[in-house]
Amino acid sequence: MFSSLNKRRLLSLGLGLAILSGCTSVDLGESEEHQVSPADEASQNADANGMNGGNANGVNGHDITPIEGQDPNADPLNDPNSPLAQRDIFFEFDSFAILPEYQGIVEAHANYLSQHRDKHVVLEGNTDEFGSREYNLALGQKRADAVRRALSTLGVDENQMESISFGEEKPRAQGTDDAARSQNRRVDIKYR
Repeated sequence: MFSSLNKRRLLSLGLGLAILSGCTSVDLGESEEHQVSPADEASQNADANGMNGGNANGVNGHDITPIEGQDPNADPLNDPNSPLAQRDIFFEFDSFAILPEYQGIVEAHANYLSQHRDKHVVLEGNTDEFGSREYNLALGQKRADAVRRALSTLGVDENQMESISFGEEKPRAQGTDDAARSQNRRVDIKYR
């Protein structure tokens, strides 16, 4: 009835929807037994005001704090130890669902972009060589759009993002084994 490819697509779609539906907030209201110390209260107020790596929308992602001894005004985009140094989101074969292991990277970039409204990213969707040129261009666009939707959901302004597809035209790895092909199934996050 359904081909293996159609089953895989339905599974990927279901997984993507499950991941997106899992992005809900939970009310962690205080119990009567829990006393808040002044330090905890200051930290909570800083988080609510967009400090400590969060933003006014409550998106925390990863804290982007300078390394000890580093200039606190230095841009974390230039720090190789920052989560922002990771600018690739990899995908399973024939899928545009963001895998859970890349959610932290997406959150870190969303946090950074929400705090730096002057920054702009281009999300470049890529595929391996399987499939027709047209199919791969469409799949690359779906991957780039999936990352864009995730960033938007986390509070990034649509005007800060652009998504494009290169399909199979910009491979990162040459080769016909799965290790090489898996390096080509990605979205590159490029800051402009």
